[in-house]
Amino acid sequence: MNLRIVSYLFLLSGIFTACHEKSGLKSGEIILTDKEAFGKVIELKGEKALTDSMMDPRVRGMLLKDGKLICQYEADPPFLIINAPSMKFEGYKGRRGNGPNEFVLPRLVPASELDLLCYLYELTNQKVYILDNRYNIKPYPIKLSELFNDNRLTNNQLFNIRKDDFMFIKMLYNGISIFRIAKNGESFQAKELHSLNLKPEESYESIVKNIEIIRNKYPEYYDNYVNYNAVLHNRSSFGEVFSFITENFGKEPRIAELNTNAIVAGKEKEFYEMFISKSESYDTSTFAKEPENEIFNDSKAIIFDGFIDCFCGNSFDSFKDLFFYKKAKNYIPTGTCQPFQRKIFLTVNGKILPCEKIGHDLPLGYVSDEKVIIDVEQVASIYSEMYSNIVNQCKSCFLWRNCGKCIYFMKKENGKLKCQYFSGTNYASSYLSNNISYAEENPIIYEKLYNEVIND
Repeated sequence: MNLRIVSYLFLLSGIFTACHEKSGLKSGEIILTDKEAFGKVIELKGEKALTDSMMDPRVRGMLLKDGKLICQYEADPPFLIINAPSMKFEGYKGRRGNGPNEFVLPRLVPASELDLLCYLYELTNQKVYILDNRYNIKPYPIKLSELFNDNRLTNNQLFNIRKDDFMFIKMLYNGISIFRIAKNGESFQAKELHSLNLKPEESYESIVKNIEIIRNKYPEYYDNYVNYNAVLHNRSSFGEVFSFITENFGKEPRIAELNTNAIVAGKEKEFYEMFISKSESYDTSTFAKEPENEIFNDSKAIIFDGFIDCFCGNSFDSFKDLFFYKKAKNYIPTGTCQPFQRKIFLTVNGKILPCEKIGHDLPLGYVSDEKVIIDVEQVASIYSEMYSNIVNQCKSCFLWRNCGKCIYFMKKENGKLKCQYFSGTNYASSYLSNNISYAEENPIIYEKLYNEVIND
């Protein structure tokens, strides 16, 4: 059975429980005594009505209440109200955008209260608003992001049962859960009614089974296109992860550290208790290390690779750079990838991020079931603002020509970005000395890097 159909069946069960929990009704069979359970068929009649305003064809939702037709548009303003059945124009409401009390992907939620036309549920930030009978849009005090500690874009569904009482279908990475959200005193509380989630052990078995199916049925595809990424934490080590994946799946994984960007405030201590250094874990692991792979995990070799790229005259970023002098090029501050230049990362919740290492607070756009939303001007504004806060530091940095640091990982001090990797005069002397000494101690390292790393 379709998962969405199952969720609606559970939702109906939950609504019945919420509405009749004090009625004394007990679950059991319902027996129909009449053959014609739904009565006689009534023929509906109507007449054609013409609107006095242009109807935008990009309508994504409609809701009718108390003779008012509320239409949800892709355009700006996002909401149109029409008087029904006369179809007379009443007005436009709302504003499209990412600012406070603005809408990107709203949903119309029917309201049980007589003084409300509907609720407006914004998927991108999990905020809820009311649209009253006077066409005023006001924030509603329910805070879904705080109730579930999650403000990600997901295709959740909200249903109003009665005043201050809701059913909420939350989409999770391993299934869905159905909650009842009700007001208790001055705040709202959420209670899980039904769960359709896979348990972790069931999820693991399903993933391994699917991998084996692909590996056995499509071996060529598996060999050429399936790769493994792993992230270290305090319950694993470089050697354990590497050995497990190579022995069970026949692939050498790419292993990375936990992302230190966008740590939730107050969770720093817990995060760094989990954090494990990749280089330290590699050095202390006892697994059989392949000599040809050690260069990719040697931190000194990686730094020396950057040294060659920056200070040797025969290193070029691409073939087109062979025809231009570097002095004639325009340099963009830091080593941040330009948006959509190398890759994007699409989260399970529909956010488009520059890559998988960046936090969810500054997405480049959104993807929903209906469309892809990318505001090019807003993306340019985000990057321009970040660059303007760091460019003066870049101008006096020794390594400005070969910066590999991403601006998303830089911290703010007094409201402005500060590069913790800034290289002044003192650092320059030690940087040159250390790399020249490393080259002298490893005379074949240049050729090895040139053949195995740089050319790739």
